[in-house]
Amino acid sequence: MSAKSLVIFFFLLGISCLCQAGNGLVDRTWAASGMDTHSYRQALRQPTIGSRYTLFNITPDMPIPGGTSPLEPQGIRYIAMKYGPYGQPEHYKTYKIMFSHYSTTSTKKIRYLGELYTVVGDIYLIDPFATTNEWERGRSQIVEEYYEILDAHGNRTGKGLRFHNWDRPINVTKWSSD
Repeated sequence: MSAKSLVIFFFLLGISCLCQAGNGLVDRTWAASGMDTHSYRQALRQPTIGSRYTLFNITPDMPIPGGTSPLEPQGIRYIAMKYGPYGQPEHYKTYKIMFSHYSTTSTKKIRYLGELYTVVGDIYLIDPFATTNEWERGRSQIVEEYYEILDAHGNRTGKGLRFHNWDRPINVTKWSSD
């Protein structure tokens, strides 16, 4: 072993011993804050300065998040896209849909203003280097998340959360595909 490896090993061993002893860095920070578990959870629920999501009411002219009708199974739908030949990255007509993957049993947890919600919906992903025959998830970026909040029993509530980096009007569901 080199000297550098030994120093790192003993440093990590020392930190783990301090934390195991009950008075490690994590424990001291927690005790100094004076917060018990209840008040910590309460603090998480306080509204934050901002959220990347926008809350809205889902109306009949809007697409159904995570499905094509309220009666169908609900889940998370991933929509894979690539850039079209013309346009600006923030303009929705620049994109072409390549394919989609739908998981009817999936849900996702989203935190909005301190509250944790279970949602179903659509996630639009762009691979900026995609070709006609190739699209890679590892290179993709999210351009929109469009969800409907579920109640405690898994039923749709009619309330939605949306995050987007493009100018697609919420009621536009089809434009171009290969």
